[in-house]
Parts: sequence; C-alpha cells; structure tokens
Amino acid sequence: MNDDVKSSLAEDAEDLAAFKERAHEPNLAFEDVLIESATKKDRLRILKRIQDLSSDPRPRGRERLSGHDDKYRVRQGTHRIVYTISMVHHLVIERTWEGGGSLPPIP
Repeated sequence: MNDDVKSSLAEDAEDLAAFKERAHEPNLAFEDVLIESATKKDRLRILKRIQDLSSDPRPRGRERLSGHDDKYRVRQGTHRIVYTISMVHHLVIERTWEGGGSLPPIP
C-alpha cells in the first residue's frame, strides 16, 4: 500500500470519526458555520464548488469515503466537502392512441 492510499484512508477514518463523535450535536445552518470558519474569499470558493457539484457530482479529484458507497469528499483549499449523491431518474413514456382523439388516462 503506497503512502497516498494510506493518507487517503487516514483522512476517511478522521472524517467518519468526526461524524460519529458529533452525531449528537444539533443541526447548524451551513452558512453560520462557514462564516465562522472561513475567510470571505474561501467561502465564495467553497460555495462555488458546492454549486458545481450539483451539475457534476463526480468531478476529478473526488474520493469515495472508505466503507461507504454513497459518501464522497472533495477538497477546496484546506476544507473538505463531504457529500452524498442522490440521483432521481424520470422516465417519459410517449403514448400513441390508434383510435385518434385524446389519450385515455394512464391507470
């Protein structure tokens, strides 16, 4: 196992330990936490990175948290953004009606 893999696994373990340790804490507004922990310039970069995740949830440099199929992290400066991907697929079915007129309702 090379040093990069060891480092990545250690970061995953830190992130997961932090989740477990802080599970009892009340939910805080993301903006409030960000205002206290980052400069304005960093906040703008972090928010931009999060917005970019909405259009490209699997960017280069993302890391899957070990032991979790649904949790990823990306870095923005010294900050880590941990997120999950929820994909909702919509299927559009085109219906034709040989009898003409309006389509009968879909049961």
